[in-house]
Formats: sequence, C-alpha cells, structure tokens
Amino acid sequence: MIIKEEIYFKKYRIQVVYEDKVIRITNDENLIDYLKEWGHGAREIATKSKERYYYHMNKELEISTDSMTVEILGHVYPGLMAEAIRGLPAPDNIKKFCRRILKSTCVIDCGESSIDDNRWVWDKLAPFRRVIEAILID
Repeated sequence: MIIKEEIYFKKYRIQVVYEDKVIRITNDENLIDYLKEWGHGAREIATKSKERYYYHMNKELEISTDSMTVEILGHVYPGLMAEAIRGLPAPDNIKKFCRRILKSTCVIDCGESSIDDNRWVWDKLAPFRRVIEAILID
C-alpha cells in the first residue's frame, strides 16, 4: 500500500509518501524554506511523519525520531551546498559530483534497517542530533 499526503507545517506543504517500512519526504523548496524559517523543524517533521505513518499503516515505523531527524538534515544541507556549487565555475568532475548529490537528495527515503542499507549511518549519528542541528542551523 502506498499513501501520499501533504503535511502542513506553518504555511509550508511538505509532501510525504508512506509505504511499508519507509517514509519518503520530498526535498523541495517547501521543506527547505520551512527548515530555514523554523530552525530545528526537522525533528518536528520526523515526529509528525512517524505519527502519520502509524495512522496509515497501523504500526510503528522502526526508526528513531533522532535518526530520522539527522537523515532529513543529512539530505537537505548537502543538497543546498551542491546546488550552490553547481552554479559556480568549477571543473566538470565537481559539477558531475554535485549533480549526483542533487539526484540522491531530492527524495529523503527513511527506511527501516531491513530495507535501507544506509540506516546504520543515520542510527550512528542519531546520538549527535543536537550537535548536528547546532552546526547546521544555529
């Protein structure tokens, strides 16, 4: 079962897709603008998305809120950097690398460890969520 919905945070419409064992969040201007305005809004998005997952799927998503928060930030901010670099005069290999980053960060796939090969990265970074937020946001 695939369920698509929009979750509103303030005036920003965040597009979310729910599937078994995964939440997909569209990394677009609405998400970026919300995070810029709200600061630590990635945790709020993770919390609300997990609540809505439970509502739709009738089960908990087996991802900690901190892990999901770090994953959101770990997609948004490298994407912003790649977008900025892409517009600068740079060697072709750098531009190619930026395109690859943009392609891999346009949708944030937050999957349980049984289906997400990268879950361990976000889980290992989760205890440092506050530090990561402070570095990226504050």
